[in-house]
Parts: sequence; C-alpha cells; structure tokens
Amino acid sequence: MDTGAAGGRHRGAAQRWAAAALAVVLLGAAAVAAWVHFRQPVAPADIAAFLGSTTGDRALRFAGIEAAVTRRTTGPEGTTLEIKVEATARATSALYARTDPADYLRDRLKVSEASFPRRGAARPGDDPFAATIIRQVTAADEPFAYDGFIVARRGDSGWRLSLLSGGFVGTGPQGSPRAAFGPDALVAGEPATDARLTTELAGLAAAEAADNEEHAAAAAEADDRDAAARQAFTEAVAAGSILEGAAREEGSLMAQKLSLEILSSSDAGDVTALLRNDESWVDARTFQGTWSARAGSSPVLSLSSQPEQAVPGAGPIIEITQPWAITLEMDGHGVLAGADGRYSYRFHALGKGQAEALRRRLGAELSAARAATRPGMAYIGSAAAASGGSEAVILRFGQAQGLGISAVLESPGHPWRRQFRGTLLVNSRRSGGMPVRLASADTDAARDAPTASALGDQEELDLRLATSEGGLAGQDDYYSYKLAPITESDTRRLASEAARRTGDFLRVVRPGMVLDGFLREDQGFIGHAEMTFTEVDRASGSVSAVVRSLSRPGAFQRFSGTIDPSESALVLNGTGHGNFPSDDAFDIPFLRTPGAVSVHLVVAGGAISGVVEGDPHWKIEFPLAAFLAAPTEAADARGDEAYEAVFPRFPEKKGAYVLAGREWKPLPENGGHVVIETVKPDSDLRMPVNLESALEGIQGAFERRKKSQKVPFLEFDGKEPRPEVGGPAIVLLYVGSKLEGKPPMELGQADVTKSGQRRLPVLHGPEGKLEYGNDRLPAFVRTAGQGRMLLTTTAMPSPGPYVLIAGTGYELVQD
Repeated sequence: MDTGAAGGRHRGAAQRWAAAALAVVLLGAAAVAAWVHFRQPVAPADIAAFLGSTTGDRALRFAGIEAAVTRRTTGPEGTTLEIKVEATARATSALYARTDPADYLRDRLKVSEASFPRRGAARPGDDPFAATIIRQVTAADEPFAYDGFIVARRGDSGWRLSLLSGGFVGTGPQGSPRAAFGPDALVAGEPATDARLTTELAGLAAAEAADNEEHAAAAAEADDRDAAARQAFTEAVAAGSILEGAAREEGSLMAQKLSLEILSSSDAGDVTALLRNDESWVDARTFQGTWSARAGSSPVLSLSSQPEQAVPGAGPIIEITQPWAITLEMDGHGVLAGADGRYSYRFHALGKGQAEALRRRLGAELSAARAATRPGMAYIGSAAAASGGSEAVILRFGQAQGLGISAVLESPGHPWRRQFRGTLLVNSRRSGGMPVRLASADTDAARDAPTASALGDQEELDLRLATSEGGLAGQDDYYSYKLAPITESDTRRLASEAARRTGDFLRVVRPGMVLDGFLREDQGFIGHAEMTFTEVDRASGSVSAVVRSLSRPGAFQRFSGTIDPSESALVLNGTGHGNFPSDDAFDIPFLRTPGAVSVHLVVAGGAISGVVEGDPHWKIEFPLAAFLAAPTEAADARGDEAYEAVFPRFPEKKGAYVLAGREWKPLPENGGHVVIETVKPDSDLRMPVNLESALEGIQGAFERRKKSQKVPFLEFDGKEPRPEVGGPAIVLLYVGSKLEGKPPMELGQADVTKSGQRRLPVLHGPEGKLEYGNDRLPAFVRTAGQGRMLLTTTAMPSPGPYVLIAGTGYELVQD
C-alpha cells in the first residue's frame, strides 16, 4: 500500500470535515446573529401604554400586542428599531357624540323651534334649543383591531417610542367621553333629560309671551321715535337752519370741519344749501338737491354741486373744481351721516344760539379786520426796514366800500404821506392770518421822503396786516410794521408836535432869513448853496427866495412859490431870473441854466429839506438846528412886550451887544479901521483849509476884480476886552440910527496876525461903506422896534474872533 497516497487521502478527508465543521459553526453564528437582530427587545406592556396615550387619547386601552422588528439600525446616536404592531383596542368607557337639540325636541317631545319665533329674548342658559344633548355611539369595552408601525430609539433612560403610522382595521371607535361635553350635557333618552327639557320649554314659552308684549311696546316706541326723527329732520332741513359737522377723508385721522346752511326748502322736497369749511363764513359753495322723510324709512338729504359752484382758494371741498354729491341719512340720534367713497360725513343741527356762535367764529377774522379798518381809524407805530433801521409812521384809514379799503401812511414828524388802496380777505386760508391787504404803487411814494423808508421807497408796496392785541402788525416785502391805535395822549402829543413844527416853520420862513446848506447828488457830488427868503406873505401863502451857489460865486436864481405852514411845507418854482455862468463847471442843476424847475421843501427834523421835482438824483438840506436852539421872537412879534417875552430887556444906549445867557453885553469897537493892501493872486491871504472855501473866498474876489490886486481889510488893534460867548448860535443887537444895506448887519470871522491884530477882508464901498460879501456868516437880520436890529446866526459858528459890521465894526469871541 502506498503510504504517501494514503496519507494524502487522510489529509483530504480531514480537510473536508474541517470545512464542514466550519460551515456548521458559521451557520449557527448567523442564526444567532439573526435572532439577536430581529428579536423584540421592547416590552408589549410598554407598547400598549404608548398606544393608549397617543392613539387612544387615554379613552382606549390596548391589549393582545403582537410586535415584530422589521428593521434595526445602529449609528452614533444609538440603536433604532422599526416595529410592526398588531393589537386590540377597547373603550375604557362609553363614548358619546352631539345630537341636534331641535331634532331631538321635535322627534322626542314633538316640539318645533318655529313655535318660538322670539326665542332670542330668553336667557341662553334656559333655552332648550341651545342645550347640549349627546347620544352613546361606542359601548364600553367594545373591541377594535389596530395595525401600525412604531419607531423605538434606545436612549440613556430606555426606549423612546414614536408612532410612524397606524390605524384601526375597519370602523374605529367613535365619540368622546361624556366628560368632554361639560357638566350640563344631557344624555338622549334618559328621563331626567326629558324632564329638564320640558321645564325649560315651559319657561321659554312664558318668556316668549313676555317678549311679545315688550316687542309690541318697543314697536310703538320706535314708531314714536321715527315720527320724532322725521320731525327733527324736517326742522333740520328747513330754510334758515344751520348744521355743523365734518368730513373725514378715507384713510385719514384728521377731519375737516364743515357747516351746512339751508337757504331754501320746499314742501315738495326741493332744497338749496350753502356748504362752508372752517376757513370763512363768506366763502360758501352752493348745493341743490332734495329731501325725503317718509314713514318707515330713514330721512335722507341728497345734495349736489357743479364745478362752477367751486370757490377758488377757499379751502377743502369748497375749492375743488369737480362735481360733488353728498347723501346724508339721519339716524335715531338726529345725526345726518353719509359717505361718497372719498369722504364720510356727519352733521347735526344747531340751536339758534349755537348757530350764531358758529357764524361769529367763522366771521371773527373778517369782523375784526372791518372794525380795525373802518374810516377814521388811526394807528401809530413803526416801519422797520429788512435791511435795518426803523421809522415812526401813522396809518389812517379812509373811505371803504364793501371789502375795499383805503389808507394813508404818514410821518408823525414830517408832512410825508403815501396813499394805499386795498381789500379785506374773507378767508383765513387765503389770508394766512393777515386779512388786511394794502397796496401802494411806486408813484404813490412821498417824493420828499427818503427812498430808504416805507414812505419814500420807489418800489411797489403790498402790506399784509393782522389784527394783533388791539392794533395791527405785519409786513410787506421790504418792511415790517407794528401799529397801535392812536390814543388821546398820542393825539395831544401829535398836535403839540404839529404846532411846534408849524411854529418852527413860521420862525424860519421869514423875510431876511439866510440859510447855508447843500445839495447832495446820489453819485457823491455835494454842492453848497445859500438860500435867502426875500418876501413871505402868510396871508396869501406866497413866498420869494434867492438861491446862490457858494461854490461858484455869482451864480444864483430867483424863486417864487407857496407856503403851507400847517404842513410845514413850501414849494419854490424857478423864475428863470438870475445869473447862470456859461462855463461847463458842474453845479447844482437849477443854477446852470434858467430852465423850469420846482423845488419841494419841508421844515422838519431840524432842517429844511426836500427834492427837485423830476430829478430824483438830488437831495436838498439846509440845517436849522443852530437857529432853532437860539431864543427867537414870534414871527408876528409886535411891541417891546413881544420881544421881552423872549429876550432880556433891550439896552437903551447906542451900540452893539451880544446875548450872553440872560444879559446883553456891549461890544467894543477897538479902533477898527480899513487898510488896503496889494495882494498877489497866489497870496495866502485868509487861505482856507480846503479848495471849496478858496473858491468861494479869495478866488471869487479875484474873479470879480480880475485886474485889481488891491484888497481892503477891516483891522482891529484896540485892547478893550471882547465879550466871550458860547452856544449853537450868536445873537447880536444893534441900537442906534437906521442902518443901510442888504443885509444892514453882517457877522464874519476874523484872522489874527502875528502881531496880534484882528483883520478880515471886506468890500469897501462908496462913502466908506463896509460889506463882507460872500464871507459873512448866514444869519437872520430883522428890526426889533424903533432904532433896534437883531441878528441871529443860522449856522453853528466855529470858535474864534468875530467882527460885526453894523455901520462900523465891533468885536466878540466865540468860545
């Protein structure tokens, strides 16, 4: 026997047995693994409890649990099982469902709900038709087959179950436990149920009878209310009635106040009304329509308005240029209400007193404006320029017609007036709280007033004024105004000031008055001039004057005109007579050519000022402050008493005197005598400090005597003390024989030579007559009774020595 082959066979057999044994082992392991994998690790009791708390809502209990794991998964969160479940569910108690109480009462107690038409009057708890009646639909412990799938997840505290799907096989349990229907639920068919329903039906029948009685009474009362409502409606839409209300736009929280005035209302139902908003009583929109108040229906007022009835600028609804329709129904409270898709409306009728109060309120602004602007009303206050500065003004209202008004703006200190015309606005929306509107054209500007003032501004002015604290306040585009009514105190003060101005006018505009002043041209040129009043007739109001150029000696023109002392005004018209140099030197306009010219002047503010008519580039001013500050007798003074009321008693001794306080001090002659010297044209004789003075002084004298170089001087070398005086003006008195000359007295300022003599150039006329010519101070020279003459300077003198020529020369010193 071959041992190698035998050994091989033994090894092959052993290998086959080993493989077979391994297969048996693997098969057993697989079986164990399958049993472990699909075994049921969740207890049936746990599954039954889970189904009872979920599917049965604790009204069912589950038993006969058959469960099989259909799927097992293991992951990071642990083991999850899907389990198929078969079970039997049984109701823990009988289950009930609602039944219709009306059907039960009809079928069981033979009572119909239609037998109680007013059942709503009964209390809901006693109403059998509202009772909760239930019927048993599932008996206690009745079985139901259940199939489903649940998911079990292993957690730290055990299995967590959730329902994947499930349901009853066939018809499942129906209804809910009795407790679910509340303690008052009644079970159909029970004797207690029928007894309780029978009692409630009896109570319901009694309540129905009582309600029928109340309903009849309420119906009668409603008829009465309906009749009263119709009566209230017919009164509300009667001619003359006024309703107040509002319109609220859809989506808006704000309401627009409105009022409705019934103009006419006919028995046939035709009506005409005026609709107003809260801006004005005058502005109203006309509506036409109909009214109806039939029994059994709500009273209705229907109104409409066409586009042409709109009032431009009058505010909401009144100004809207489109057809407008309003339908209003009256409710039981007397309110007329309606809506048109855009606005909702509510109105209620007003009593007589309420209607009058509404009329006053809507017309208050216009009424106040009418009262404030009635003819004769006058106000005083200020007009402040937007660019700065303020002036006092008076506003006086004149004639009025309808809403048209007129007024004059005046200056309380000058005779300047500016005419205004205007209207009163009747709508507060248009007025903006300023219902008084006044307009003045540029041509209405006071020609004498400054152009930077409300009175003289060359622009058109449109005043907007409101009544404020009893006065007026407002503005135009350039000025703001604040005005208060003129009081009796204001009237007295203004009259006093007017009298003072008239007095100043009469003191100044007198024959012999000489004034120095200037004309300003708006490009900066200033021309110096002297004006002398030669004749003044207060009775006829005529005046004559001469205006001389102080820049061009010899140039002058004579004027004639009129005066108005009450207005402190005078007008001077050029006569064309005078001296008009033919050179081309620039000068004040009416001294270049003898053309027609008119000068308008006023005495106010310490000056005679004014303009050249037709030439707005020039302003004229002759200062008066110095003269007006000096004591001056009245313009119509007669007799010593009139002078002694102003001046100290006149001295009787002949000579010249200066007023120093309340004393006349004599002036020394100090040996005044005439010396003649030959002076070259470039001499520094009395050389002035500026070119203009040179032209009006020495150069003028040389022009008059082109070939003559001899100049006379009045010289003083005496040592007698000279009176020293001060003040804005110098007042001098001469007592003696009648003086000749025009003027008969002259005052000039002297120079002091190195050796101490006082001298000044003069004109040495025939018979030794002395005159100053253009070098004299402007002054007012007049007689003051027999053998006396007064001189008052009209310009403020500068300090220094002065010489009075009154037949001979006298000296004084101005501090």
